[in-house]
Parts: sequence; structure tokens; C-alpha cells
Amino acid sequence: MTSETQGTPTNPPAAGLVSRAESLAGEINELAGSVESINVFNPISSFNRLAQANKTRATLRPQVKEMLGESLGMMRARYSGPGIALATIQTQSLGESLAATLLIQNQWQRLVGAVDRKSAFTVAVISIYISVTSLVVTACFGVASLL
Repeated sequence: MTSETQGTPTNPPAAGLVSRAESLAGEINELAGSVESINVFNPISSFNRLAQANKTRATLRPQVKEMLGESLGMMRARYSGPGIALATIQTQSLGESLAATLLIQNQWQRLVGAVDRKSAFTVAVISIYISVTSLVVTACFGVASLL
């Protein structure tokens, strides 16, 4: 089922979509920046900060989903109007919808990638710390058994 939407060239239905997407993308980018600054060589702090970032990401997820749904809906919408006005509205709406969608998707992927990468590095560092500790303990017991 298709819906027809009315709009005028001065006020297309997608007006303001990109500015709202930029605002949300700024929040996502800020969170991604804080995740990027996590020092994985301190795994306890890393896990705490990653857990906090995941909570913030969970609060942003519904906003991202809503924004993407709205912008994708604007791409599907059909508009009615006279000749050149219709083409103008359709083109401007499609352009804003695409820009908003790409902006949000790119920032969200950056955030998810940063969280995944920092989580993997934190687990790897913990593994290294455990293996070094195990090596030292084994060496100490080896030396103690020789005495």
C-alpha cells in the first residue's frame, strides 16, 4: 500500500531530517570517541567503561531505529503535486532521506565496531596477563622444587 503525501517546494515532508540526523549522529560520534579512548591495558577499567558504553548504546538504539525508519519511510513515500513541483519535492525528499540514512548508519557502524574491537582487545590483554602470571607461578614452583 502506498501513501501519498502533500508538500510544497518550500516545505518538503523530509525537511529537517538531516539536521535531526546530524544531532543524533553527534551523540553517537561522541560515544564512539569515548570508546576509542579506552585503554585496554587496564582491563578492569576497560570492562567497566565498555559496560557503561553498552548501556548508553542501548539507550541510543531506539532513537537510531526510529530515525532510520523515518528516513527510509520518506524514501518510499509518493508525493502529489503539479509537474516541476512534484519533481522538486521528490528529489529533495529523497536526497535528505539518503543523507540522513547514510549519516546515521555510518556513525552507528563506527560505534559498534569500536565497542567490538575494544572488547576483543580487552579479552586478549586479560589472556596475556593470565598467561604471564601462570608462567611466573610455574617458574617459581619449578625453582622451589629444585631447592
